[in-house]
Amino acid sequence: MTVIDRLRQPPPLDLMASAYKDWLHVNIFDHSAGLVGLCNVSLHGNPDDPRSLAVGAVVLAEMDGLPRARVEVVDMAAARRSPTSIGIGDLVAISLAQGAIDVAAHLPDGTAVDLSCIATAPSIAAERPEPFGSGWIAWRALPRLAVAGSIDLGGRRISPDRAVGYHDHNWGRWHWGDDGGWTWAVLAAKDGTVLVLSHTTNRSHRTGSPNVHVVWGSTIRRFSGHSVRVTGTGRLKGRLGRHPGAMAALHGGRTTPLLPEVVRIDADDGFDRVVAELRPVHGIQLITADPVAPGYGFIHELAGPFEFESVIDGNSTVGSGLGIFEHVD
Repeated sequence: MTVIDRLRQPPPLDLMASAYKDWLHVNIFDHSAGLVGLCNVSLHGNPDDPRSLAVGAVVLAEMDGLPRARVEVVDMAAARRSPTSIGIGDLVAISLAQGAIDVAAHLPDGTAVDLSCIATAPSIAAERPEPFGSGWIAWRALPRLAVAGSIDLGGRRISPDRAVGYHDHNWGRWHWGDDGGWTWAVLAAKDGTVLVLSHTTNRSHRTGSPNVHVVWGSTIRRFSGHSVRVTGTGRLKGRLGRHPGAMAALHGGRTTPLLPEVVRIDADDGFDRVVAELRPVHGIQLITADPVAPGYGFIHELAGPFEFESVIDGNSTVGSGLGIFEHVD
């Protein structure tokens, strides 16, 4: 499936250009290696404003080891940009290449990612802007990708040919620190089933309506509104990595946010249904600062194994895999 997409930079005379946000995101789920990966590049602020920023983030979390993570923040003018790509220094670059999504990342400890991903399922499109904070947000996703290339974990080389990839592109106009937040998850099963949770809300997570897309073969089933329930129980155990370090030092009161030990997703529309439970092993907090408004956002990434049961088109499935849950406030 050909990827046809581009960055959505502000047109001339855009009165909300100072609130411009645009980012490209890729996840990798390698079941044989027990690895969850996250690569992200993003733009924040009017491209013509010297205060505007570009951010790159890389997280590689081994289920039986410690996560490797790094975040770099640079002036937007220093980022490598084209209509279909963003690169942040030597850390990470994502390109919406013709027919593929290319990802390259390098960490100081020798960890390296070099991947090319091809869509193997239809896209999820939510490109109509919806209210978010002081502005709006829109997005599109390729929920299942075939992955080729290599991952080098400091000398241990992984060939992720049987891994499952996920890509989304988010854009809009809002300021970090606005009354906005979201929960999102991607759960990639060993049998190829993929669950995508999306829920845009206010900062206290008391508004909005959740959506769940289930990719089953070449079919996508959507559940929304009252047919979806997302619950978190317990409290995440273990150390929460916080990045970048300078931002973390400024926000000592956010060292122990209330994050769940178990995330459960129930979706049932009376015809199809799915139940999934994610048990995070690792947690990372990514802190974002707005370049023109006095505000911050806190993005929490929780990665771990999950189990699920589903009935789609009368076919029952029980399975497991790896997933990531994101809580933003």
